[in-house]
Amino acid sequence: MIVEGANGPTSSKADSIIYEKGISVVPDILANAGGVTVSYFEWVQNRLGYKWTAERVNRRSDRIMKDAFNNVHKTSLQYNVSLRIAAYMVATFILSSFSFSAFPFFRSRKTKIKFWLQPMEK
Repeated sequence: MIVEGANGPTSSKADSIIYEKGISVVPDILANAGGVTVSYFEWVQNRLGYKWTAERVNRRSDRIMKDAFNNVHKTSLQYNVSLRIAAYMVATFILSSFSFSAFPFFRSRKTKIKFWLQPMEK
């Protein structure tokens, strides 16, 4: 098993070869998601003035990462695709069911989605 610790370290050609040889690769977007998740927790705490214990952060991040891996692994097995393709499939499914209109910093026009940040309130 290969776990990608860097962003985009494997070319698509190499990814195909590795998959054909039966070697599992935990893709960068999944392997690095724990750090991104904990950064989000920090942002929430700072934004709302909370202070979570290390135990709470670990418990939440462990649950989220296990759920993410399990969803990707299950999709990989169900559709007989690599973990990378399965991660893209899961992400696409989540985004397709997401309502961008619920957030003021997302605006859509027909098929294009425009992103911009609104000034933060003080």
